[in-house]
Amino acid sequence: MAAPNLQAEGALAASTTSTVGPTVPTHAADDILFATVIIYAPNTGANVSAIPTPASWTKIGEANMVGALITVGKIAWYWIRASGSGTTVTFTRGANWDTGNDTCYAARVDVIRGCVTTGNPYDNTGVANSSVAYTAANQAFVGVTVTGAERMVVQFGGCGDNTTFAMTATGWTAGTGSATSTGTDANSMNQRKDNVSSSTGTDTATVDAPANTESGYSFCGVSFKPPVTGRGIGPRVILQAVNRASTY
Repeated sequence: MAAPNLQAEGALAASTTSTVGPTVPTHAADDILFATVIIYAPNTGANVSAIPTPASWTKIGEANMVGALITVGKIAWYWIRASGSGTTVTFTRGANWDTGNDTCYAARVDVIRGCVTTGNPYDNTGVANSSVAYTAANQAFVGVTVTGAERMVVQFGGCGDNTTFAMTATGWTAGTGSATSTGTDANSMNQRKDNVSSSTGTDTATVDAPANTESGYSFCGVSFKPPVTGRGIGPRVILQAVNRASTY
């Protein structure tokens, strides 16, 4: 059985005033669709409310961007198992978010293929520095526990302002970055380890610091697991009647 693979990577879609409907790359039944979603709304005047979870999607976790004692933004991650090739998604806005060019609401969907086809598609997940997103350069991935062979571990990164976000890390393979210039901008990228059987550590990433220290970035690490292999069965006898009666 082969390890899961990063089948396709989407582009960030963004808005300053309304919902976000990222284009879901070409996919098939049982593919895992994995979304990185970013809101930065520093002039909301109160803690930015949670990013609403779309119907049938599962939220893995989030990191908070914290300004002057209040939450000014969030980076969150969601997944769904596709039932076919036509899955779409719209991320609605939080109840109290500010709107306008001083904000950015962005989302991206990547496609993971070859995962277990029932239940959670992962061994373990974790969000780096979830209570307060990183604001200094070159911070660490969260460690991810791997509990079997033929896993793919991905660190999904998101950043809430206009910095470049070319995240790199020794021993990891870079995915394709995506940025948007809408409003205050946002960025997303990933790093992965293919076909691994051991847990990953808190590896240091090379990442620029956000230009605005009220913004921030974070990583969501996921160990994707392959389908369960079939177990052997003992000898058996099959009795067939082929156009005749059997006698016992």
